Amino acid sequence: MDLQEKNKLAKIAIVLGTTLSVFLFVKLINEIKIFGTIGHGDKLVNTIVVSGEGEVYASPDIASLSYSVRDTKKTVAEAQAEVEKKISASLTFLKENGVDEKDIQTTGTTFYPQYQYYDNYCRVDYCPPAKAPVITGYEMSETVSVKVRAIDNIGKLIAGLGNIGVTDLSGPNFAIDNEDVLKEEARGEAITKAKTKASSLAKDLGVRLGDIVSFSESGNSPIYYGKEMGMGIGGAAPMASDISTSSGENKVISNVTITYEIR
Repeated sequence: MDLQEKNKLAKIAIVLGTTLSVFLFVKLINEIKIFGTIGHGDKLVNTIVVSGEGEVYASPDIASLSYSVRDTKKTVAEAQAEVEKKISASLTFLKENGVDEKDIQTTGTTFYPQYQYYDNYCRVDYCPPAKAPVITGYEMSETVSVKVRAIDNIGKLIAGLGNIGVTDLSGPNFAIDNEDVLKEEARGEAITKAKTKASSLAKDLGVRLGDIVSFSESGNSPIYYGKEMGMGIGGAAPMASDISTSSGENKVISNVTITYEIR
């Protein structure tokens, strides 16, 4: 090996040695830092937690109801024709009384075969062959849901649908069309109460409020306080031209919890 090659190898050894020394030094520093934090948790922050509740009352401005029409005939076509006749009459009645077409929705249609079953009586020494059930007809049912925006008209609509001969009429269920506005109002009231409570508590404790550390909200669901009229109408007898209903009030509640840093 000549002198030039020896010098080259020496330089490589020096570079590798230096790199290794730097690596070990950095690793040692990191280990010292880690060792210095053993037994010490995160910096503790002094806090207080306050809560507030907001309530907003409002009268419902929409109502919903649903009804079905069902009939049984010997064939599917006959059952469908009879059901569609009453459905068509009910839809015409709703539209003539101010219900918009976009607020009327067919939610389900079903067909069920009707069977005649036979009892097979066996004697002591003989059992006749079992008779298979025989289809005697078909039952069709169609269900419609309706949103009513003129809720003062709901009693008249229910009575009219009953006289047409619909079945399984249920409702009305009263609600508020735009609940988000009420939720925001209830939340704002709850936050104001929580802030007031925090300021009073900080004064009593002799501390100053810092930043908000956390915030949470619960509730915010409408609570219904009116009368709900549930009905099962078979259409066997004429109904009154109008039915009294009470929409009552809805209450929206918001519960908030705020955590403040204190100084």
